[in-house]
Amino acid sequence: MAAAILVAFLFAKITDAVWRKLATLKPTLGEPQEEAVYVLAALVGVLLAFYAWRRREARTYVEEVASELSKVTWPSKKEVTNSTVVVVMTTLVATTFFALMDQFWRFVTDHVYAL
Repeated sequence: MAAAILVAFLFAKITDAVWRKLATLKPTLGEPQEEAVYVLAALVGVLLAFYAWRRREARTYVEEVASELSKVTWPSKKEVTNSTVVVVMTTLVATTFFALMDQFWRFVTDHVYAL
């Protein structure tokens, strides 16, 4: 169902963009009719959802994905916070290290080229 909604959304955006491009080439076409674009996109989404639901492979795949996601243990807020702090601190240390190395090698190469 989420895939059908995503396809409908993307279809609406692409149709709107194509319609606007065609309107610049052929001004009589006019601005996109949002009602028509959204109705058409919703129809495409519903048809895709119906098609996917009717196909046994697609339905089985979705059920397996849902089953696997129910087995996932998501990290707690504390674990996420701790991991984020570790990543930020490591990034700061690495940035400082590379900045100091860059300054050191600039100093060395300036003295070598000055000879």
